[in-house]
Amino acid sequence: MATRGIAIVVLVALLWSGLPPSAGAATPTPVETRAARLAGLPSAPWAGADGPGRLSEPVAAPLAFSLLGFEVPPGSEVTFRTSADGRRWTPWAEAEVDEDEGPDLAGPESAAARNRRMSLPVWVGRARFLQIRVGGADPGARPERVGVHLIDSAGLWRSAARRAVDALGALWRRPVAAGAAPVQPGIVSRAQWGADESIRRGAPAYARRARLGILHHTAGSNGYGPEDGPAVVRGIYRYHVESNGWNDIGYNLLVDRYGTVYEGRAGGVEAAVVGAHAGGFNTGSFGVAVIGEFGSGAPPPAAVDALARLLAWKYDVHHVDVDATVDYVSAGSDRYPAGTTVRLATMSGHRDTKHTSCPGAALYELLPRLRERVRALQGEVILDHRATPDRVVLQADGSDPPQVQLSARLRPAGAWTLEVTGPDGRLAHRDAGAGAAAASLWRPPADGLRGRYTYTFSSPGRRSASDYVEVFQNVLRRVGDDPDPVNGAVELSREAFPGLFGAGRAVLARTGVFADAMAGGPLAGREGPVLLTSPERLDDRVRAELERVLPPLSVVYVLGGPGALSDTVVAQLSPRWRVRRLAGPGRVETAAAVAREVVARSGSTTALVARAGPDDVAPWADALAGGAYGAARSVPVLLTDSRALSPATAAVLDEVGVADSVGLG
Repeated sequence: MATRGIAIVVLVALLWSGLPPSAGAATPTPVETRAARLAGLPSAPWAGADGPGRLSEPVAAPLAFSLLGFEVPPGSEVTFRTSADGRRWTPWAEAEVDEDEGPDLAGPESAAARNRRMSLPVWVGRARFLQIRVGGADPGARPERVGVHLIDSAGLWRSAARRAVDALGALWRRPVAAGAAPVQPGIVSRAQWGADESIRRGAPAYARRARLGILHHTAGSNGYGPEDGPAVVRGIYRYHVESNGWNDIGYNLLVDRYGTVYEGRAGGVEAAVVGAHAGGFNTGSFGVAVIGEFGSGAPPPAAVDALARLLAWKYDVHHVDVDATVDYVSAGSDRYPAGTTVRLATMSGHRDTKHTSCPGAALYELLPRLRERVRALQGEVILDHRATPDRVVLQADGSDPPQVQLSARLRPAGAWTLEVTGPDGRLAHRDAGAGAAAASLWRPPADGLRGRYTYTFSSPGRRSASDYVEVFQNVLRRVGDDPDPVNGAVELSREAFPGLFGAGRAVLARTGVFADAMAGGPLAGREGPVLLTSPERLDDRVRAELERVLPPLSVVYVLGGPGALSDTVVAQLSPRWRVRRLAGPGRVETAAAVAREVVARSGSTTALVARAGPDDVAPWADALAGGAYGAARSVPVLLTDSRALSPATAAVLDEVGVADSVGLG
């Protein structure tokens, strides 16, 4: 009896160590996750008895694993099965590839994921053995060409007693169901599910507003227990970061089949964090994934109830009408090319943005009922607050600026108040009324402060809704007036990216000869500055600007070989930032290396071609004119000899599949 008492005390102590911070304990430490990669599996003699495709040998993995995924060559399809003991095997399952689940192609996060064709991760619980079958359109498809990514996020290497304690801790940390929406439901934080923040890359990116929600399922197995949820999320997180090459887990929020909600991508559950869940449609959306596969079987009632409560709160946070539609300009998916305007329901499924079965037919069919449930749960809300226009330019002659229409909707109708505060925090405008529509006209003072004016609609018992109007002065202002090109580039960077950590990447080129810098414009795009430094060392002014504008561990592209920018410059950039040198023997070859990187990120089938020299006849006008277009559209600018297409340029045009080459000049 005494021994049992000691065991209970130890168990309680271990559980207490895993309690969330709100319970009075220290923040949980990250849970160790182990991983292994196999370059491929050996083919086995095959007579077709196991179905179409080439079979692999059954392979003992280098570690027990709880989640797996595959790097699938183009034209190949993979099915797999697993076993804990090498004798009893699971049924064959498909490794689903969803190439548009991820970051937008033109965004800063996409570079690390280029040229990877990864399957979705699949939870398998406990396994040590693996066998795959490879088929598809490619006649050369073989198991030896399929990369295997194995992850143990459940701690299978530990003792059974330790795993049992962790399972009880996971159940202990499941949040208690919240009251009436739109109060925030209980959400298991990243610290509580054991996120290892050291593997996350860069700072979160934010949209100005979230305009719609996109529902997903994670696919794979539904055979996980209520105690497995944190381990499943840890496994998806590591797979998304280290296998897919993304900055963080792709989804903003996740819900398990037992009704537990998990914080996904870092940055704040109330913020408009840009995820990597719906390629082409990430900015201004939030992605919610139900853990499991719902092609035929609907998610359990506990999951549906938790999902409804979560969405009722999340839509209220962003003041989005769950019954409305929104016009969204695609950044590029396999269904909607970049630049296409798509009308989407504000509560959409992933299949509405691309060709995919996600979120599964059974979950997708629940969307009408979910909208009704969310609307019923929300009660009194403020919706669709907006300012028209949201940018006002004050004229230099002192004439009156245009009026701004400030509006919102109330459901149900009620009393409302509007306040506008200036950049100095002082009240600039106030109005009030009652009804289902709130509207007020406000004219910024012609002699008032320039900057951001914040407007806020409020109503008793409802969440306040805020946004801002930018007020500018229309004056001629010279940027980069200093004859020193280093100072000029720094000034332009400050003008284009005024906020702290406002860039996603940076491009660094040498002073004096500007061919590399011009080719680097499309590489920086709209995500970062092009800065200049001397070949020998990193200019202190440039380092200070990088520290201001670029988050740690972001990518700095160094253009040209050591003769253009020395290894000393690279050493001075590391280890604060991740440095990638793009170089060739000359400016033509360097531009070709840059073009490969631009096309890998954007998928562009267009390239601009300008002459490469000689320096003494000022050949740069054409390339400069094309650089702005290339930066805006992620189109590379290549250089060539005037008399004939340079071999390096011809090679890269053919290699990256450029269909439309535009000669400048």
